[in-house]
Amino acid sequence: MGGAWKCAQDDYKQTVVILKRIELLRQVSPQVDRLLNDLSSYGDLIFIGGAVRDLAEYRTPRDYDIIVDSSHTDFSAAFSGLSYKKNRFGGYKLKVDGIEFDIWGIQTNWAFRERLLVPCFENISKGVFFNFDALCFHLQWQSLDCTHFMEAIDNKVLDILLDDEAVWKNPTPEVNVVRAWKIHKTRGLQFSDRVRKYIRDWAATADNPQERLLEAERKHYGDKSKYSYEDYAQLLSVVEV
Repeated sequence: MGGAWKCAQDDYKQTVVILKRIELLRQVSPQVDRLLNDLSSYGDLIFIGGAVRDLAEYRTPRDYDIIVDSSHTDFSAAFSGLSYKKNRFGGYKLKVDGIEFDIWGIQTNWAFRERLLVPCFENISKGVFFNFDALCFHLQWQSLDCTHFMEAIDNKVLDILLDDEAVWKNPTPEVNVVRAWKIHKTRGLQFSDRVRKYIRDWAATADNPQERLLEAERKHYGDKSKYSYEDYAQLLSVVEV
């Protein structure tokens, strides 16, 4: 899985693929092109997480998470004529030509909002919960940061990037546990000791953890939900081994 991935500045294979696929998206959808242009008037655009991985691997992203590197947090003027809603964490969710976008100002990124790190492109991947999700692509700089992701796929180990104090500040522990199981099942990454402990500690304080994980998966993945009560019972048994 990791053999085709390169993150060094002198190897542009993934960078070129990602850039070309974003350009193709803009060509196919003038509305998406307009959205990205309007957002760019506030600041540089940084694509993060699974969409970056999917673009590089020629997969169709489930959605696009974009951070706007701007002192502004109100981007509603860029959504003129579009239906959108603002979430409780300060980000925006909208659908353009059937494509889902989650838009965040850099100041509303969780790790930066909690003052865990200084807000900048170089720190975005450091504030991601899991190493496997630590990818970001700076559109204007045409720069790909995937160092922690490479470590995950090279070592075939899913690990937590945040320090112990920051881990439990994360507001979505159930989603993190669901995400860990999904990565394990679909990508074959084994759990690090920290991931095992995180899941065990969460389950020990949760009332009916399997049901809570089912509900978290339904809310986060919607129609893409695929796991059962028995699957999550298996997860909880795996981390006890």
